[in-house]
Amino acid sequence: MLLKPITTVLAIAITISAECLAQSPAQPKQTQTASSKVDALLGDLRVIVEGLGDDSGTLNEMASSSLQSIERDNAISLVDAIQLAMTEVGGASWLIEPYNKMGCDQDRETMKGILQERLKSYSHLLDLNIDVLSHHLPFTRLPAVSQVVLRAQDRMRNAKRDMQSVLDAIQ
Repeated sequence: MLLKPITTVLAIAITISAECLAQSPAQPKQTQTASSKVDALLGDLRVIVEGLGDDSGTLNEMASSSLQSIERDNAISLVDAIQLAMTEVGGASWLIEPYNKMGCDQDRETMKGILQERLKSYSHLLDLNIDVLSHHLPFTRLPAVSQVVLRAQDRMRNAKRDMQSVLDAIQ
């Protein structure tokens, strides 16, 4: 009895795979151009994640070594916001990469809607993280902390811009 549903699922999978395999392996020039642009943006997003990680680590070191009481608590809140932004930018990268490597038009079209919605969501969450950093910035007394926070905000804005560029490229 279990064999019939398994056979049906296998038949559907083979049919979809056959349709994708029947497509020509060469992508149109427009798709290749968009794909190379998305590859470059994906690389930028990876660099942003690394930079946010550096910013988070720097603030964490400051909080654990030289900051006291309220300033330390504020720095820890800033670290949390930066780490959330890292997660969001990393999540965007994890969705963009497989989409960009898909060769089957049907799979790309299915993934396109998911990617568009998630990138919009991640962009909105980055806005919230930028606001959190802005609200905590007045409570920093050390210029070094302020510089790290401002750099992290710039990275988040760059990530938002890159996500929007990916959305424009896949339209």
